[in-house]
This record gives sequence, structure tokens and C-alpha cells, in this order.
Amino acid sequence: MASYSKALTIDQLLNDPMTLAVMRADRVDPASLKALLVLTAARLRDADDHPTLPRTDPAFLPRDPLAATRKAV
Repeated sequence: MASYSKALTIDQLLNDPMTLAVMRADRVDPASLKALLVLTAARLRDADDHPTLPRTDPAFLPRDPLAATRKAV
């Protein structure tokens, strides 16, 4: 039996049926969790401008951290 491991993106993880079932059982709101993760990514990006903190890999941070949570009006 072959096995492999593939890391999921945050979007894939938050849309995975098993993850959603666990979050539902734990009463975790997916939209709130995603917003928290997006804001944390933005804070990490802002911290990159601080000379004494370690730099983060920009490939993991969205350019506009709130774009995915905004709704068109």
C-alpha cells in the first residue's frame, strides 16, 4: 500500500469535509477562523517591517489579507 503526504492550503483545509465536521462539532465558525488566520497573516507581514523580528516567507501571506472576507455591496 502506497502512502504519501500532501500539505493542504488553508483554503483547502477549511473546505475539507472532515475538517468542517470537526469544526461543526466543536462549534467553530469557519468564516471567523478564516478571518482570524487572514488577520494573523497580515500582522506577520507587518512584523516583517520590524528590524528585530524574524522575516516570514511572503509566499504564505496574501497581498490583501481581507480580500477573501469582503463582500461586494
